[in-house]
Amino acid sequence: MSQATEWGVPTSGPANPVEVATRMQGSLDAQLSLHSGTSAPTYAVKGTGWLDTTSATEHAVKQYDGAQWITLYTFNPETHVLGTTKRVVVFATPGVSTWTKPDGCRAVRVRVQGGGGGSDGVPATSGTQTAWANGGAGGGYSEKLILADSLGAAETVTVGAGGAAGSAGSSSGGTSSFGSHCSATGGSKGSQAGPSSGTPWVSNASPAVGGAGTGGDINIPGQRGGLGMALSNAAVVGGAGGNSPFGFGHPAITVTSSGAGNNGYGYGSGAAGGANGISQAGNVGATGQPGIVIVEEYY
Repeated sequence: MSQATEWGVPTSGPANPVEVATRMQGSLDAQLSLHSGTSAPTYAVKGTGWLDTTSATEHAVKQYDGAQWITLYTFNPETHVLGTTKRVVVFATPGVSTWTKPDGCRAVRVRVQGGGGGSDGVPATSGTQTAWANGGAGGGYSEKLILADSLGAAETVTVGAGGAAGSAGSSSGGTSSFGSHCSATGGSKGSQAGPSSGTPWVSNASPAVGGAGTGGDINIPGQRGGLGMALSNAAVVGGAGGNSPFGFGHPAITVTSSGAGNNGYGYGSGAAGGANGISQAGNVGATGQPGIVIVEEYY
């Protein structure tokens, strides 16, 4: 520790020259070491710096703002590697929540992932027909660094749900957002194709469109859902689910008779569609994966 026992020189006299020199030397030593120690200097005024050595592996350089100590940065005294104090808050449950700005938070990096699209069910087929469902698309993604001055005391956080599976119809993924700062829409649903006779054949339907990120420093669209096809009556392919930055859509399946849709993996990925060969009952689709919002707080 290098902090002054008494800061500054005596302001009343007569003063002993030795006492004056001792207090001056102590004050200079403290100033040269940035008032280092495991506790804050008691004589701090607004603007005073302090090297907090409480942790042996992570020293913190702080400044007093007149009411509290603000961490400017941290570093490892052995490796000399700079660091920043960080706390991560994860919102992974679909729905609306509230993020409250903590005291001393200087900035946040927000990562917003929209929900993935679901896939339709597969129609029943006759002895000459085949059918399938196309894959749901991946949700969009948005990432943004936001300084504390631009943040409210509280921000509304919305996590988009994954698109619902359908027997005759599915739904798109939900939108995720962090306040009005950035958002990411969900991936579109995968539609069904058929039943139809004759092979090979493909549907003229457009693939499910990936969600879009808006408002961020980085905005990434989700991957489109895959289209299915019938190669023969005994080789029918369901569409693959679209990927997202936080998840992978389920791969396409190829069936000789019948197969249901499959959920994706992670967050924001699209569901794969099922497929039916000839003479099969209808099949259900699958659910898209929900979105996620990650808030990294920097102090």
